[in-house]
Formats: sequence, structure tokens, C-alpha cells
Amino acid sequence: MDNKLEALADVIEEWPEEVRVNVTLRDNGRVVSLDWNTDGEYGKSDWLSARQSREESRMDIVGTNGNDGLHYDPIMTEEEETEYAPAERRSKYHVEIRPGVWVDVYDVLTAYAVTNPADAHAIKKMLCPGKRGVKSANQDRREAIASLKRAIELESHDER
Repeated sequence: MDNKLEALADVIEEWPEEVRVNVTLRDNGRVVSLDWNTDGEYGKSDWLSARQSREESRMDIVGTNGNDGLHYDPIMTEEEETEYAPAERRSKYHVEIRPGVWVDVYDVLTAYAVTNPADAHAIKKMLCPGKRGVKSANQDRREAIASLKRAIELESHDER
């Protein structure tokens, strides 16, 4: 299978009916442009064949090496990976504060040097009231108030 057809199989999920395409690739084999027209270089049958071949090849690799992805050739260089790959959320508790910058409540607590555990608990409750589980927003607020009262007790005890 030629490089252009292989690239097409990777980037096109659905093929428009009755259309053909001309493909332009970068030096690294990535698609730069697709020119859809009626007399292009490749048609739907070429694309379907390439996708089937790609899938069979992938399944052979999975059958041989497992499905962890460690045995695939890299699609991007490390530099491209850094430049183009979006940072992914590590868990449901992470929030993107700037493009590519994900933090969770513990990152915020560390950044602000919160050391009182009751303060930390109240802050955690107030960052997502009503959005962390089955409790309502007002229930989270009441629990945050209770935690703040406990934080005052702890700090008052330390002041003695």
C-alpha cells in the first residue's frame, strides 16, 4: 500500500459517495491536504481496502504483542508530540485552567500552601459544590461551613 493511501486510511473515517481524492503529504508522511473531486487519484474502494489492510495489520500486532500500544511505530516525532498533542485530563477531578494545563484540588491546595486539613476539606467542597457526587450544592456548602468552624477550632487550639 502506498504512503498516500495509508495516510488516507488513517485520517478519513467516512468516505463521501461518488467522490475521488488527490492527497498531498508532508515529508513525514502526514496529510497536508485533500482535494476532493470526480477524477481524483483514489476512490472509495481504494480507501476501504486500505482501511481493511490497516485493521488486519493492527490486529496481527495486537495478537502478537498485546493491546498496550507499546509496539506501534510512533505517528509523530517527540517534538511534534509535544507541540501538537493536547494535554489530557488525568482524572475526572482535573480541570483545564489554561490550554494544556490541568490541575486538581490538591495542586491548588499546594500552590496556596494550605496546611490546615479542615481548611483543605472546605476548599475542596467549595470548588465543585453539588458536582462531585450525590450531595446537593447546599449540602456541600453546609459541610464546608462545618469544616471552616473546625478549622477555626484547630487554629484556636494552636494559638494557646
